Amino acid sequence: VKDSSGNLNHGIAKNNAIIINHTTQPFNTIHNNSGFFNVLRDAYVRVPSSWSLNISKTITVEAWMKPQLLPPIIDIVDLEEKFGYTPYIAHASGDCYAIVSEDQSKRGTLQTVRISTDGNITSLNTTNFGDAKTSIALRPTIIKMTEKMFLIAYNSRYQNSNELYVHLRTYNISTNGSIEYTGNELALQDYASSTPNRPSLQKITGDIYAIAYWIPSQGGILKTLNISSYGQFNASSIKMMQYDAVSGYEPCIVNVSDNVIALAYRGALDHGILKTFNITLTGDITYRGDRVEFDSIAGFEPCLLQISGKVHAIAYRNTDKNGYVKTFNISSDGSITSTGNMMTFEDTVPCFDPCIIHGDQDFYVIDYATGNSGSTTGYITTIKIGKTGSITTQTEARREFKINGRDRCYNPIILHITEHLFAISFTGPTDHPGELITINIGMDTYPPHRGITKQESYGIYANTTTVVGSINNIMVSAPISPGWHYFAITYDSVFIRLYINASLAGSILYPNHLINQTPADLLFGRNYYGYIDEIAIYDQPLTQTQLQNHFINRGTFERYT
Repeated sequence: VKDSSGNLNHGIAKNNAIIINHTTQPFNTIHNNSGFFNVLRDAYVRVPSSWSLNISKTITVEAWMKPQLLPPIIDIVDLEEKFGYTPYIAHASGDCYAIVSEDQSKRGTLQTVRISTDGNITSLNTTNFGDAKTSIALRPTIIKMTEKMFLIAYNSRYQNSNELYVHLRTYNISTNGSIEYTGNELALQDYASSTPNRPSLQKITGDIYAIAYWIPSQGGILKTLNISSYGQFNASSIKMMQYDAVSGYEPCIVNVSDNVIALAYRGALDHGILKTFNITLTGDITYRGDRVEFDSIAGFEPCLLQISGKVHAIAYRNTDKNGYVKTFNISSDGSITSTGNMMTFEDTVPCFDPCIIHGDQDFYVIDYATGNSGSTTGYITTIKIGKTGSITTQTEARREFKINGRDRCYNPIILHITEHLFAISFTGPTDHPGELITINIGMDTYPPHRGITKQESYGIYANTTTVVGSINNIMVSAPISPGWHYFAITYDSVFIRLYINASLAGSILYPNHLINQTPADLLFGRNYYGYIDEIAIYDQPLTQTQLQNHFINRGTFERYT
């Protein structure tokens, strides 16, 4: 991408940023050629930082922009079998993903799909495993062991009995989605259950893995075992500890350090419990006594996530059915302290099975269902969590992801695909097919870092309803209609002014400030979906008369020496 100013600020197109030809697509250009930027492909133009871009006193940034509406739900597939209870999705490799669920015959189903950077979903291969005696009992989960080896945990009948035991299996999944059963299966047959919930799996280090689950007769069970890189189980290596003698529902394990794990679960009287355990290189388990109640009233369906260093977050549901997030410091020695930060992220509809994952920078995404029976829907919301555990309000309004014409959403699990593309698996409509959707999230989280931007210094961003101009992250915004618009942001050391089609749309008094000098590169089209044409940056505040001339005479620009 060539700079015509003479300052040699040429740019490099990244990730399929597309040049639009005026002759073939005249409605998508303003003057000669334009650029099309697809946020799902992370398409943009990068201009290396230079002295001429580090403007310090006065400035004008102008451009023609035609933002497009990206559908929130991009693609939808039903899982392979008619039923798809409690589906769980994990990344395999490249654009290949693995999903486990329970089918209509109460068997487990392992399915691979391809998810493109545009969000399109293609089914690849399917195989079956296990046998549960009743519906919604298998509750499978899957984690990645090595590049191609995967571990599945699930509840299944053992040797044709009517009792359910936790089982483990290993599979090879290739980059093309082909599935190969290793022939290795292990039944943890020390305790039987009639009402199990989903086990939680975690790789500890090397060949040591941990599994946590609850059974009525023994409460919460934590086990470790050795599984080779070829998927072979060493049954003699199993170590066990009760993490709760009575309760232990809905466990969630995360690694804290090489030899410490944290475990969140719903304990006695439904209290939310967070504990830590030491696990040695040989799988020996020690409880140090570190324990906090993350909620002394109730902590249903906790989802535990490491944020940064020792800071961890728990998303969960209380007895009021609201959704909460709290943060804690969990040190490498297992000690736990609260950061004192909490936020209610949902208090208008019920919040069941919240699942929190990292989105981008300090943005986090939570998905949840409005119930676990009857007619329900699903929502996503976003929040910001700082490196110290601070929590701030959601950056965009919650969004519904239930599919039109379908009446149910249970047990949603969300996975990050690319920067703004996410996949959600969940139990679907009345006849219970498992659903997999791809969805765009977070387009409007922080406008100064989007569109045309030199981060922390200056920029312009627009979607189909709003344009935002910024100087030093001080923002001026205004509503817009769909289609092409000419935008300009100016700063004259007194006012930041935003213009739409050369008419003043808003201003902020901002006297006697220097524009931030940063090493950040100048980006065109970053985190943006649509067309951009005729970008220009001046180290002077253009007058409204000059802007009107540029608006009327497209392709016109000023020359200064």
